[in-house]
Amino acid sequence: MAPCTSDKSPIAVSLPDAGMLQALAYWAARREAESLPRRGRFDPLDLPALLPRLQLHERNADQRFLCRLSGTAVVENLGRETTGKFLDETLPATEYASRAAIFSRALDEGRPLLYSGTLVVPDRDWKHFHRLLLPLANAAGLPTYVLSLLYFRRIEAVQPPSTATPHGIETIHTFSDAELDAIA
Repeated sequence: MAPCTSDKSPIAVSLPDAGMLQALAYWAARREAESLPRRGRFDPLDLPALLPRLQLHERNADQRFLCRLSGTAVVENLGRETTGKFLDETLPATEYASRAAIFSRALDEGRPLLYSGTLVVPDRDWKHFHRLLLPLANAAGLPTYVLSLLYFRRIEAVQPPSTATPHGIETIHTFSDAELDAIA
């Protein structure tokens, strides 16, 4: 599928598919006075075509990320169910810190973030992917949840690219206010 940008104003990064633009626009439209949308205002059922590619993680008080939900396409590409497991239980120890830092960055900055790289699946081949992280607040307004939408560029397995960091991350983009306003 061709990369997408907003019809209103091009965003600084091309999104790999229209679903990511749709999810980003949905998130941006639910912001309240420049704050994070609350989880209760973001209903994934409003985006039924995207459900198989969604994951929802909750950052606990100990800063660990618990996977509350993994869509069927995510499970298929990971080769296992991650719902009910902590992120540090599903990634190799060498990969966990970099992924947790990216999830925390989206929550701490209160901004959607797009990153790409090679999927790290223990005992399996690597796959190219893009992941859009959408931070959400809990009922008290605290940044707690990360809803992510995954896009796998290729289903077939590939070798880790030489341009990737040791942790499989190739690019990271945090969306600016101007980009979010342009698509809301």
